[in-house]
Amino acid sequence: MLISLHPSGFGLVAALAKRPDAVVFAGARDPDRATELHKLVKSFPNVHLVKLSSGDAMDNEAAVAEIERVAGQLDVVVANAGKPQPFDVGVPKYLCIANICFSASFLQELART
Repeated sequence: MLISLHPSGFGLVAALAKRPDAVVFAGARDPDRATELHKLVKSFPNVHLVKLSSGDAMDNEAAVAEIERVAGQLDVVVANAGKPQPFDVGVPKYLCIANICFSASFLQELART
């Protein structure tokens, strides 16, 4: 699961980190400043921090390479940061997914199951 981070996404990452069957990639525009996420990465081997910027093809290609290296695939994307805007990063393996808004209670239940 890839979660693009906004402050509200940290709780979901923290909840999913406790599930040993979940591999969680937290995407942050500035990973160096994500001190709380670094704590999660150190505490939970299933949490990985990747640099993710919607308009930066090189950052996104590096994130894809890290996800492929660690997990081999990506099953779920939670777009939780920024305003949705169409963009073309020029990488054919990207799949455009419609933004879907989930309620906080749904995401909490997802983290529990």
